Amino acid sequence: MLVQMLLLPLYLGLFIAPELFDVIDVTPFIEAFLLLILTPLTLAAITQYLATRFAAARRVMELTEALAVPLMMATLALVAVVGTVT
Repeated sequence: MLVQMLLLPLYLGLFIAPELFDVIDVTPFIEAFLLLILTPLTLAAITQYLATRFAAARRVMELTEALAVPLMMATLALVAVVGTVT
């Protein structure tokens, strides 16, 4: 999946007119990729690595696993509320 996201500009170049890249500002897409994809993925990898070595990190990982569904529900509720306001 990560490779697909990295290859997306190439795919867009194949299927869309190359002039479109002159119109589109890629900076927001790069920022979103770094903030929303790469940062959580990196933190998860670090947490998993540390959980094999330290009990405290293992407890953090267990807590985040237990809170995954409630946090996702809270995120969806927030998106729904913000979506109705704007």
